[in-house]
Amino acid sequence: MSANRENLAIGVYAPLLGGFYFGELIGQIRQSCVIKGHELTVIDTQGFGSYNLEFATHGFDIVILLRNAVHPDFVKRLQAAGKTVVSVAFDYFPLKVPVVGCDNEQAAKLACEYLYERGHRNLTFVGELGQFDIRKRYEAFCEFCETHNIALGEEHIFSVKDSLFSGGQQAAVKLVKSSNRSSGIICGSCLTAVGFIRKLKYLKPDLIDGVEVVSFDAFSVIPFAANSVTTVDQNLHLIAYSAVSIAETVHAGGSAPPSTFVQPKLIEKESDLMQSESGYLATSVELDAFYDANYMKSLMVNMHEWPREIAVSKLTDLMMLEPLFVDYLQVAIFSKLVKNSSGDEKLKILRVLFANYNSGQSEGLLGASVGLARFNSVVQTEEGQDFSRVIHIPIYNQERIVAIFSVFGEEPASGTRASFMGLCGYLNSIADALLQELRETDKQPGRQEIAAPPEQALEEGTVVWERRELTSTWDDTALAMLGLHTELERSIYRHMDITDRVEPGESSQLRSQLQAVKSVGERLYIRLRHKDKSYSMFELRCHADPEAQQVQFKLSHWAGDV
Repeated sequence: MSANRENLAIGVYAPLLGGFYFGELIGQIRQSCVIKGHELTVIDTQGFGSYNLEFATHGFDIVILLRNAVHPDFVKRLQAAGKTVVSVAFDYFPLKVPVVGCDNEQAAKLACEYLYERGHRNLTFVGELGQFDIRKRYEAFCEFCETHNIALGEEHIFSVKDSLFSGGQQAAVKLVKSSNRSSGIICGSCLTAVGFIRKLKYLKPDLIDGVEVVSFDAFSVIPFAANSVTTVDQNLHLIAYSAVSIAETVHAGGSAPPSTFVQPKLIEKESDLMQSESGYLATSVELDAFYDANYMKSLMVNMHEWPREIAVSKLTDLMMLEPLFVDYLQVAIFSKLVKNSSGDEKLKILRVLFANYNSGQSEGLLGASVGLARFNSVVQTEEGQDFSRVIHIPIYNQERIVAIFSVFGEEPASGTRASFMGLCGYLNSIADALLQELRETDKQPGRQEIAAPPEQALEEGTVVWERRELTSTWDDTALAMLGLHTELERSIYRHMDITDRVEPGESSQLRSQLQAVKSVGERLYIRLRHKDKSYSMFELRCHADPEAQQVQFKLSHWAGDV
């Protein structure tokens, strides 16, 4: 890594890949990387404050953390390794990590002053108070009420379970049941406000007429679902741009203040922007996709069925999505987290898939065990290509990462229809469906590791080896495991030599291992070539007396370390 290199490798860690907030931030960071020529890797930590896996970090120059996407210990190790780390909307104190976010105090002040100037003297705050941003807005709200002699008791604070529609619906139910008749309501998030207004209209229509609501975040759901709401916009595009710029400055040897606040803006419900629905898309980086009805319909109509089909195929059919996500989807890899004999964690690559147009199509990665931190570097070296867009989705089972689903690609050419946000949504759905599929086929319920590689069914074939004649007989199941299904294929390969499908140069070694088998249950591990020319790891387990002239082996797929 060089501080003087113009094109940097940036890693973004996010609790979610989609949504109005995280999806928009990731999209804006991606756009900034496009403009500046940086490589971007996005890692979905699927939660807050717990991710602690040192995966794919080796090549990163800069790491941007969205909210508390990772564990503080992970941040310490990133800094110790010399990475430039910047956080968005979360303070990792006492660690010295520059924080970039909205000026929440100013945002709350704008909301309170707007209601105050319109004559409201009875105010209530609704929000998920455990969230960093919302808590800061709440604290500023309390300060405003104190300085303006506005009554503030517990009945004026509605703490809700989330920042979604459901949180707002919960608050509306509480309000109707209470004696609180505030005329000014401040909702800590946009979706909370939408849920609150719509539920209140249903529960007590006569009450809504005397209530004015201000929310934070100008999401595109406002114009059609709750256009009576005044919003305070965080300016997420400026937050994303500032995070990248500050990280670049620090990486180049400059300094950054502990906190950088982006100024919010108030969007009144009567404003031209509010009346113009397209105004809410003004900063979107995917307008070309959003305004292409044919493309958006193509994304939407199979967003449930296709991920499920791909998971059921054990990822074999993943590249059916390539026309929807041109260039983003060049290489896909599924890896299982394993430990070697020394106890070190590695990634065992179980599946490698290529888009049809990808020229590399190296099969050297399949079956390889790769160090966690160098994963990106190993893939790019093996494929001979510096991929500029990478997405990693860890797969959890019982709160433990057991596998990682990765996609490597490039930024599409200008004018090409390819939604990065849409791709993230599909990949998440595939990962969820894949985990469910693996759970349903796992032979050992409660086990925390995936029991078999995702591309293979849990089955056993039989190979009978004639020791004296060195000939073999493969049953139908064993042949099917190599992709040989038709009657013609069976007749051709029924008696192929047991070494015919091994990698070049390994035939003599396998023959020696076969001759050395001495007991029932003894196992050999070999890589065999599939009909599609890919290689997979198999286990040969001696199933009959190895001293006999005819030795029977059970053939099964293998995903563990050898």
